[in-house]
Amino acid sequence: MTIRALKILNITRQLYINYLQIKSNKYLKFLLINTQKKRDFKQTKERFQSSNLEDHKYLTVYLYNSGLDSSNVLSLRDSLVSCRNLKELTLQLGENQLKDQDISELSQVFPTLKNIQKLSIDISSNKIGFKGLSVLSSNLAKCNTVIDFSLILYQIDKQFAAIIGTIFQKWEQIQTIKIDMNFNEIYDQGAHDLCQYMKNSQNLQNLHLGLIQNQISRKGAQGIGLGLGGCKYLETLNLQLGQNSIRCEGCFELCCELEKCSQLKFLTLSLFNNQIGNKGASDIGESLCKFSSLQTLNLNIHSNLIKEEGAANFASNLSKTKLCFKKLSINISLNQIGINGAKQICSSLAKIKQIQNLELQINGSKVNFKGTEDFGIVFSEYEEMQNLKLDLHQNQINDEGLSDIGSGLQMCKKLINLTIGLNLNQIGQTKISCFFSNLQKLPLLQSLTIFLSSNHLGNEGAQKTCSSLMNFTNLKYLVLNLGSNGITKELGIRVVQKLKKISRLVYLQIRL
Repeated sequence: MTIRALKILNITRQLYINYLQIKSNKYLKFLLINTQKKRDFKQTKERFQSSNLEDHKYLTVYLYNSGLDSSNVLSLRDSLVSCRNLKELTLQLGENQLKDQDISELSQVFPTLKNIQKLSIDISSNKIGFKGLSVLSSNLAKCNTVIDFSLILYQIDKQFAAIIGTIFQKWEQIQTIKIDMNFNEIYDQGAHDLCQYMKNSQNLQNLHLGLIQNQISRKGAQGIGLGLGGCKYLETLNLQLGQNSIRCEGCFELCCELEKCSQLKFLTLSLFNNQIGNKGASDIGESLCKFSSLQTLNLNIHSNLIKEEGAANFASNLSKTKLCFKKLSINISLNQIGINGAKQICSSLAKIKQIQNLELQINGSKVNFKGTEDFGIVFSEYEEMQNLKLDLHQNQINDEGLSDIGSGLQMCKKLINLTIGLNLNQIGQTKISCFFSNLQKLPLLQSLTIFLSSNHLGNEGAQKTCSSLMNFTNLKYLVLNLGSNGITKELGIRVVQKLKKISRLVYLQIRL
């Protein structure tokens, strides 16, 4: 049962079959979603073509899963060619039946765009082969004014990845690249070729590279590192390499090369399910200490066969950093770090004292209640922390462990936003009041999100939770999940009615 009160967000889902909006004579947004009606497409196309196309500077064409085929491609191409002064163009053409000839015809538009600066293309899940991508890449390479480029491309292999890489050879002004080629089969050679071309982009500052599940092993990881390590002015990197076979050797070689990105400020590194093991985790921690300018780190190494030793070495190496992170996010869930591994992670985080935003995910890691006291101690050291997300679901935390966590959190006097996941543990009603009483001591707390589902609270625990929360007079935002705790429907209704009375609350969401 989900109940929303006080502030209700009404989101109406609408399907726009044909939609054309002209905000001004210089802005055109053309949308065609999920239509199979030729008459509707013809009417929308005619309105599009009748507008003053040369004056438009910003254009979005949304034809995702629209039945777009060869019969419509030529007319679309001719219309786009007339938009000679475009600065931004978005083409969302995924989930259609486009073939080599279609994309070859359509790509003739790109060399005519002499002022284009931002270009986004989605041609995923079509029937485009080697010939079509070759022509597309050749024509895209002629758009040498592009500074922001995005491409989504599925169902390709290693040859296609190399072709895409050639686009960047002549783009001397490119600053932002987003490539999403997840769930393909580019293998090591494709990963190597794609990134080797990127290192020639000396003005590249922002890069998002999605290569999840692409049959990449150690050699491919090394090739990625060699390419990206040459991007000397890179400031933001989002590297998605989950579900490959990089292992510890590939992880080491990748990290060694990424250390050369001396200007890097924002790093998202996702290496989940890569069998990196203890050594891989240790190498990551050691490498992260060598980034001199890093401000934000999002690291995902869940499901990697990491045990207590690996977690301890990772934490020890990370604690040597001299960086002052503005935001730190670590996901080391679904490993086997146990109590000692959790303690080491907490100990290392305590030494990085300037963090204001922390997200720590250690769910499903066999952390029982004896390990949570150390979690409490570590958070008492974070005097500047304002935002905390702590995910400890599916461990072995009981009432005493819950109390220890609350005792530590009450010391974070500058905490404004708190999200804590404690579902699927062994928490009863004995210490629930103590836990919330400790949180009540946070003078600046305005937003509280707590997941306590699938524990052993019962009606008594729900009543204690409700009574404790009534004393949170500064709360503005409350999300509470108490599902699967044996709470009766009648009591649930009374709990909701009481919580609505919290004086300053503007948003309430409860699941019972």
